[in-house]
Amino acid sequence: MVKLTLHTRNCDPTSLYKLEELANSELELRLEFDRIVSIQSQKTARDELCAAIQEQLRSFEWICAGPVNLELLWYLHGTQRQETDKVGDIDNITKPIIDSLTGEGGATD
Repeated sequence: MVKLTLHTRNCDPTSLYKLEELANSELELRLEFDRIVSIQSQKTARDELCAAIQEQLRSFEWICAGPVNLELLWYLHGTQRQETDKVGDIDNITKPIIDSLTGEGGATD
C-alpha cells in the first residue's frame, strides 16, 4: 500500500505561479510505502504506484515545459538498508516514480 500526499508552493491546479515575480512553483509528493516499489517489483505494483501519483496530478491544468528540478529524499531504516535485501538500489526505486511524473498524465513533458 502507498500513502501519497501532495503539497504545493506558489502554484495550484489552475495556475503555474500564484506570484509570477517569484517565477517558480513547487510540487511536493510524499510517498509512504508498506513495501518499496522498484523497477524489479511486479508490474501491477509499479502500475498502481504510477496510477496513484498521476491521480494526484490529474487536477492540474498545466505541466512543466521548462527546466525541472527533481529532489528525492529517502528515509530508510538503517538496519534494513545495510543488513537485508528488503530495500533495493536507489536507482531502481526512483525509476517508477520518475516514469509517473513524465509524459502523458505526468507533471512534465
